[in-house]
Amino acid sequence: EKKAAVVCLIALILSIIFFPACFILSRVTGVFALFALSWQILAAMVVWAVLAVQFYQRSLAEQEKFDIAQLAQSSQSDTIFEAQKRQSEYFAVAQNRLRIFEKWFLPIFSILIAAYQILMGGLLIRRTINGQIDQEMNSLLLGAVLSSAIAFMSFLFSLYANGLSSQEKWRPIRAGAGFFLVTAILSFAIAAGMAFAQFKVQIVLTVMNWAVPIILLLVGCEILLN
Repeated sequence: EKKAAVVCLIALILSIIFFPACFILSRVTGVFALFALSWQILAAMVVWAVLAVQFYQRSLAEQEKFDIAQLAQSSQSDTIFEAQKRQSEYFAVAQNRLRIFEKWFLPIFSILIAAYQILMGGLLIRRTINGQIDQEMNSLLLGAVLSSAIAFMSFLFSLYANGLSSQEKWRPIRAGAGFFLVTAILSFAIAAGMAFAQFKVQIVLTVMNWAVPIILLLVGCEILLN
């Protein structure tokens, strides 16, 4: 559980780096798709933060179970054992906190993150329909290189996290891995669009200006349905 918590913490740090980098890059280049992608990365950052808390709580619960088991093994009589067992169950704070966290907080958080993505996707689509998109674009090659770097790191980490999630006890990591995979695919497509735009081919970026908000909306709907 501690290993999973560390993985989630590293992913959270990467997301904290990717979000402002993508947001600032959208301002520098004037690419609306990057601006929309930054809000998808923000959602991923929150997901990884919750996963880090969840696995940290699980590690505390596992340590508590171990301590209780050690206490039970050290008992010398049935009377003492029963008294200590009741006392241990009463003081199983970490396990109770984990149970409440997974039973109530995670479903509520899922609804909130889905609502956030649906709302942001709708707002971004509305902005695209109204033509509120910067037309003047600059430093597209620099933007393509940095977007490719974000795509590459996100893809590698998503593969690693998805591999960890194949084990039953680490399955929740799959949610964060999915967010990183979406980030990787969209970042790579936007990087390709900026490379084409450098040679006056705008169609790819035009498509991505619509695709990113729509995907943000669809992912939110999927989370809500799940």
